[in-house]
Amino acid sequence: MKPLISIVSAVYNVVDYLPDYFISLENQTIGEELFEVVLVNDGSSDESEEVCIQWMDNTNLRVKLISQANSGVSNARNRGLQAATGKWICFADPDDWLHADFLFEMARFIFKLGSQSPNIIAGRSRIVREESHPRSDKKCISIKTFPHPLEWRFDKKSGVVDVGKYPHLIQLATNCCLINKRILDQEKFNEEVRPTFEDAELIVRILRHDSRIGLCRQASYYYRKRSTTKTSITSQSFERVEKYTDLFDTALIPLIESTKGTDIERYVINLVFYEIGWIDSYIRQNGDYKLFFSTARGRNQMLSHFRARAIQVFGSLDKEKTVDVWSHFPKKRIANLIDFLAKDGINSTSFKELKLIFTDDLNEELFYKFMEIRHNHLRGRVGAFLLRRHFWFLYHLLF
Repeated sequence: MKPLISIVSAVYNVVDYLPDYFISLENQTIGEELFEVVLVNDGSSDESEEVCIQWMDNTNLRVKLISQANSGVSNARNRGLQAATGKWICFADPDDWLHADFLFEMARFIFKLGSQSPNIIAGRSRIVREESHPRSDKKCISIKTFPHPLEWRFDKKSGVVDVGKYPHLIQLATNCCLINKRILDQEKFNEEVRPTFEDAELIVRILRHDSRIGLCRQASYYYRKRSTTKTSITSQSFERVEKYTDLFDTALIPLIESTKGTDIERYVINLVFYEIGWIDSYIRQNGDYKLFFSTARGRNQMLSHFRARAIQVFGSLDKEKTVDVWSHFPKKRIANLIDFLAKDGINSTSFKELKLIFTDDLNEELFYKFMEIRHNHLRGRVGAFLLRRHFWFLYHLLF
């Protein structure tokens, strides 16, 4: 009998985390006959493959192991997808783990919906942060669990939402999802998207077929934030030049262009703002020095280039829909993002382009609102109140 669910995992240098992951698979309360595991060793240089083989030889679960030269997570997942036989696919990461009832709750949710199931069912993602503490000459690692920043999507009951109507309900990751195999036969991971963001890009293409997402609040997935210097792929991506260059050409701009005039255009605008805002947040928390560029000058040039590209992207968005999206963003997030984009100077080309985006007939009031928020953040409510009415006078006076 073919399984209901196939778990496809790209394995790369995660030998320290595989035992926890395998235990979570062994502990699934759903019947063993209802799921299979497909492991793709993507050219690991540690003992990950040996650990996978040992577990495969000793478990009662149905396990397939594929080995290949290092080709990236998207290629590995696509390779595993070819070997998967389940009706639904879960791309769980092998340095994370699943709650014991994860597959059971997801399967129950699918059976409840029946033929009305959307192509994507998302479970709740919990962040597990490892913290190292010195203890004599050794280190003790404690684990703390935190809600994901998008946890609020699960505040209400489980159900199906249409992101065309509720575009702020974005889904970034596939690891906590079940995706219908039928749609994955048409839409696979884009191996040109790098670094990371391949999950969000795939989800957008799937949503073009059906703009609904199922939200199963009873199913929990634990996403590990590692304490070691060998951080996760997502964290490492912020220290790669491609995050500030290729991301626009391989993912953000193509998504914007391909969804203009569609039901999910506002959803993509939300996604773009969220991703750029997240990069801004990372830089604020870690400092520019964390970015691995050869020189300080090269680093600053790259960040200036990123800001300019971000502003160009904002300028290409539908103005009316952009107004709608921005009006739902937290004010502090807007203030931080404006500061980030205008960091090259109030008279810089980047800032002038930013000003032009929000000063056409439709967005002039919105630009004043953003500047009010920004100056409210910096100079207090009185200055912001005056700024809204006498913007250009105060602009020259203050700067």
